Amino acid sequence: MKLQIHRFKNSTFHIYPQQTQPQPVYLSLDERGNVSIDWDGEIGNAVPVYVWHGRTRRWKLNGPVSRKTANRIMGDLKPKLRRVLFGLYVDWNGSNNVGTLNEDAKLASSEIEEYLASVEADSPEYFRYCRDNF
Repeated sequence: MKLQIHRFKNSTFHIYPQQTQPQPVYLSLDERGNVSIDWDGEIGNAVPVYVWHGRTRRWKLNGPVSRKTANRIMGDLKPKLRRVLFGLYVDWNGSNNVGTLNEDAKLASSEIEEYLASVEADSPEYFRYCRDNF
């Protein structure tokens, strides 16, 4: 299976009306090998069903990042993401298709978390400037 990195074209900074904080930002890898970074479309603690069942793996970033930073992150993590993808197995459990990871994929997933913990979010002012001036 091939890893397909979707180069980021938009801003990862999004605040819904009546909300005070930007939406969380996630790096996602689905069972087909699609990799992306984007803001979470859910408000509150909702989790998409494909994430809940482990068919899509996602890792939280420290906050919004620029397009350049998002694309660099995905490039830097490509070998680790490939390990997660090759160790992701989706099986029917009697009621849902559920994803599980083998040991190497679990280790790679932990390494991705460690890497993302070290990436600083870009400031909200950066995104407001971009929105207002470009």
